[in-house]
Amino acid sequence: MVQAALSEQTRLAIIAKLLENNAADEPRYQRILRLTQALFDAPIVLISLIDQDTQWFKARIGTTLCQTARADAFCAHAIEQQEILVVEDATVDSRFAANPFVINAPHIRFYAGAQIRVKGHYTLGSLCVLDTKPRKFSSESATHLRDLADIVAAEFEFDLISEQIEQINKIQLLTECITRVQADFILAEDRRAAFDRLLSDILHITDSCYGFIGEVLYDEQGAPYLKTFALTNIAWDASTQKFYDENAPAGLEFRNLHSLFGYTLRTQQVMLSNNPATNPHACGTPKGHPPLDSYLGIPIFFDEQLIAMVGLANKAAGYSERDIEFLRPLTSTIGQLVYATRIKRQQLLVQQQLNNIVDASEIGTWTLDLHTDSLEVNARWLQMLGYQATDLPRISLAWMRNNMHPEDLQASRESVQRHLEGKLDFYESQFRIRHKAGHWVWVQARGRLMAETLSKPKLAKLYGINIDITAEKSLQNKLTKLAEHVPGMVYQFQLNPDQSIVFPYVGPAVEKLLGFNATELALDGALVFSKVHPDDLVSLNESIMYSAKHLQQWQLRFRMAPKGSKYRWLAGQSSPELQDNGAVIWHGYIQDVTEETEMQLALESAKAQAERAVATKSSFLANMSHEIRTPMNGVIGMLDILAENNTDPNQAESISLMRESAYSLLTIIDDILDFSKLEAGKLNISKEALLLEPLVEQICSMLDYLALKNKVELTFYIDPTINTALWFDPNRLRQILVNLLSNAIKFSSNLDRIGLVRLAITLVDRQQHQALLCFTIADNGIGMAADVVGKLFQPFTQADDSTSRRYGGTGLGLAITHQLVQLMDGVITAESVSAYLSTS
Repeated sequence: MVQAALSEQTRLAIIAKLLENNAADEPRYQRILRLTQALFDAPIVLISLIDQDTQWFKARIGTTLCQTARADAFCAHAIEQQEILVVEDATVDSRFAANPFVINAPHIRFYAGAQIRVKGHYTLGSLCVLDTKPRKFSSESATHLRDLADIVAAEFEFDLISEQIEQINKIQLLTECITRVQADFILAEDRRAAFDRLLSDILHITDSCYGFIGEVLYDEQGAPYLKTFALTNIAWDASTQKFYDENAPAGLEFRNLHSLFGYTLRTQQVMLSNNPATNPHACGTPKGHPPLDSYLGIPIFFDEQLIAMVGLANKAAGYSERDIEFLRPLTSTIGQLVYATRIKRQQLLVQQQLNNIVDASEIGTWTLDLHTDSLEVNARWLQMLGYQATDLPRISLAWMRNNMHPEDLQASRESVQRHLEGKLDFYESQFRIRHKAGHWVWVQARGRLMAETLSKPKLAKLYGINIDITAEKSLQNKLTKLAEHVPGMVYQFQLNPDQSIVFPYVGPAVEKLLGFNATELALDGALVFSKVHPDDLVSLNESIMYSAKHLQQWQLRFRMAPKGSKYRWLAGQSSPELQDNGAVIWHGYIQDVTEETEMQLALESAKAQAERAVATKSSFLANMSHEIRTPMNGVIGMLDILAENNTDPNQAESISLMRESAYSLLTIIDDILDFSKLEAGKLNISKEALLLEPLVEQICSMLDYLALKNKVELTFYIDPTINTALWFDPNRLRQILVNLLSNAIKFSSNLDRIGLVRLAITLVDRQQHQALLCFTIADNGIGMAADVVGKLFQPFTQADDSTSRRYGGTGLGLAITHQLVQLMDGVITAESVSAYLSTS
């Protein structure tokens, strides 16, 4: 069963090949049919091929039909037997009596068909003779028909062989094309020329007229577009020829996704159209463009990514799936080449960037061939030593050794050897080499043996760079000399990944400050920690580890006892730097701050004692004020009772004077109490949500008597926009306003003019939850000098002694007011213009 199925598949495949490019009037087969018709005097002669469902006519005479259903074909019966099938009268043959071609036109009555067999046993169809009347068919006629069928079979086999030969030739051309393009990409400097030759080969192999090969790229929005590597020149006038000449070498870009090639870019699918004019994806061609009769667009993938595309046009016979399959090895090769082109382009870009970096950084590069000891260097390497390329056509390792400073040669050799033995990741060395002019140039060299050369000793090369560090070395020498004359010590402290500690560099004062010399600390930096005060050791370790972890500046004061001496205070400060090997190195400065620290500690002790004394004083004042205030309130109460019950005018005046003196003393006590609380930081602000206007009216009403008594006119104004409740401390605001207004009234009285005192409250700014108010108190009193205004809010300050004698007071009121305003997040200022004082 399996063999039979495979045999049938082969038979059908042969028929399909024979039917390709089928022409019913092919001369070879028409000649055979004319000979058959003349020999048998038949109106209809056919060469038929029978596939699964259809009878195809490879050649025909006497009918216009090209095919019929297999179920209606006489030949379908003929191929099922070994001998010629002869039907002398179809109307009496049960197999064919009901056949539509018997019942209807052409009313077949006679049929004779000889099987056409190729390759020995594949029966493809028959050579048949048909007539519209019954006939007899002799054995001689059968022999003639058999011979003619064999001739047809021979022609078929010739066609198949020709097809195979043509296919082999195409495969050979395809193989040659793949080999040639691979060679071109390996050898050619100009990859675009290689793509041009590749496109020419593809057009030849596929019998196409023109086409393109392009790379698929993507714009910033992710939309694909095509940039050509090769494009057939189909310019049709001078302007298009000029455009092609100017743009084709660099590659033309095609971004129209609503076109035949755009379909492939959008969908990543093949576009095959043998009638582009009617294809819904076509967008037409410009006027003058060569005809587009057929088109094939093939997407090319690499690693499942669309990276390229081939487009072909105008194959005379049209394109088919066979063309796509045939070109698959070549399109796969193109995918690899386009990917290689991308990699090469990226490598060139990286190489150019690297060259630019090297040129900008003035780094000398070198390559040492370990097999020949020859050295290849760049121009900057030569310039460091004052040479041109013509001065040193060949540089060897021996030349390097002869020109290197003798003191540096051994260390450089050892570093190279340790790297080659795998003990160091890099060769690294600092050495002096003689300049062409005779002086020494300090060089920092760093190199590495490339991994791919390790298994090939004869190809082993050491790649590296040289940096001129002469200026740095000179500066380092100067810094060393400078460090010898500074009171502290500059240093480098290094913490290695294994937690070992070394000091790569220490200044000359190292033994004086730390008690160890530079050699000891270069080998084991942990020696320093053995001399640190036990109480400071934990903070020192923690600060170092924190600085290393976060790469933040290290700063600390700690005590250390150098060899044979008492503990001294040291202050250190340094900046960390992470190294390539994971180590952290600090660059910094340490100095002896023992005297400064001891002085600071003494000052801190004295400050603490002073603060305790102030606290004691404040507590004493608060207690004394409280103790005095209690009996004073009793005295005032008794005086109030005497004043109410006494009718003697002389006694009443004395009682009034005593009462005013008591109130004055009580005010002084309250001021002292408030001042002590403020000084101790124990006076709190308690805010409430209140309307401002009632409080101001209450304060002014309370001061009306004082104003009238002193012949002073007291007025106030409140901005009408201040009409909502505000959060503030009413008691402290009352205390502030009463103090300021009382002062204004007091200093505006007993003058040669009517005293004027005005309170104005305005809204300066309002935000969502805050309001900024300005309280302005103006009077026309005695005024004051500018130098007095500057110290007005200091405790116990008045304009002069005469002011104190004339108006009284302790000088604490404005100092308290100033501090209360600050506690309420406000600012108070004073200014005096002529004879006016304004406080706000």
